[in-house]
Amino acid sequence: IAHEKIPFNNKANPNEVSSLSLSVRTHNALMAAGIESIAELTYLIKNNPIRLLRLKNFGRKCLREVTTTLKITGDKK
Repeated sequence: IAHEKIPFNNKANPNEVSSLSLSVRTHNALMAAGIESIAELTYLIKNNPIRLLRLKNFGRKCLREVTTTLKITGDKK
């Protein structure tokens, strides 16, 4: 079963996690943990990915999805 994607939200602040095209599961796990900014998410990916893996409903696939999405988003800038 493919995870449903949250479409890009033009009204969302481009610095918010909500502006990324992430699966619902990944997005909800990040929101539940209070991770709302791309800067905070990038910091955690680079410095403490284990903390992300300890979040409820956030596993290796979610980590891979976020890493790939941030890499693609970074390449566009």
